[in-house]
Amino acid sequence: MRSAQWIPVVLLGAAIAASSIPAHADDSQAVIQLYQQITGLQQEIRELRGQNQEITHELDDLRKRQRELYMNTDQRLQALEAAVSGGATAASSGSAANGGTGSPSAASPSMPSASTGQPAASSTSTPAAVAVASGGNGLDAYQQAFNLLKNSHYHEAVDAFKSFIKQYPQSPYVPNAAYWMGEALYVEQHFNQALAQFRLVVNQYPQSNKVAASMLKIGYSQYELKQWPSARKTLQNVVNNYPGTSAARLAADRLSRMQREGH
Repeated sequence: MRSAQWIPVVLLGAAIAASSIPAHADDSQAVIQLYQQITGLQQEIRELRGQNQEITHELDDLRKRQRELYMNTDQRLQALEAAVSGGATAASSGSAANGGTGSPSAASPSMPSASTGQPAASSTSTPAAVAVASGGNGLDAYQQAFNLLKNSHYHEAVDAFKSFIKQYPQSPYVPNAAYWMGEALYVEQHFNQALAQFRLVVNQYPQSNKVAASMLKIGYSQYELKQWPSARKTLQNVVNNYPGTSAARLAADRLSRMQREGH
C-alpha cells in the first residue's frame, strides 16, 4: 500500500525531469497523463472503500432487524399456541399489553406444568405459588436464561440454558429450555446445531407443547442449510399434522416461498 502511494510521486518526478528535455516532450506528456490516471484510480478506490463500509454497515443492520423480526414472529406463534391451548394467559396478555407486537422484551417465558411440560395455567399465579414452584425445579435459573434470550444475548442464553438443564435435569422446564436453546442457536445462524437441538425436543419430549414449533424450526433450519427436499418434507408434515395452527400456517408460507424461489 505504501509503495503504491509512492508511485504517483515517482511518476511525477519522472514527468518533471522529462519535461525539462525538449527532445522528449511527448514522453513527458504521456507520463503526466499516466500520473493523472493513477491519481484518478486512487480516488475511485477511496470512494469504493467508503461505499463498501456503508454496505457492510447496512448489512449488519439488516441482519439485526431480521433477527428481531424472527424473534417477534416466534413470540406471536408461542402466544397463539398458548391461547389456543388455554394454558398460557401470560403469553397472550403479554402480547396484548405490548400492542400486539409480541416483542420478546415484553413476552413472558412459557412455563410448563410440572406433570406434562405444558404451559402453566396462567402467569397470574400468586407470588406464594411461584415461590413454591421455584423452590427446587430451577424456575429462577430458567427465567434468567430466558431473559438473556429476550435481551438478545444469544450466546450467553445458550450457556445459561445448558447450565440449567445440567443442574435441573428433572425440571418440568427442561423441554422449554431445550427448545429455546435451539431458538438462540438459530438466531445466531448456527443452523446445524439448531437443527440438532429442535430434533432433540421432538424426540425426547414428544408430549411437550414445543413439538409443533420445533418441527417448524427443523424445516426452517433445513431451508437455511439448503436441504430443500428435507425442508419441503418437514414443512409439509407440519401442515398435515398440525392443521389450523400457526405452525401449519407458517410452514405453508415457507413452502409457498420455496416454490417461488424454485426450491
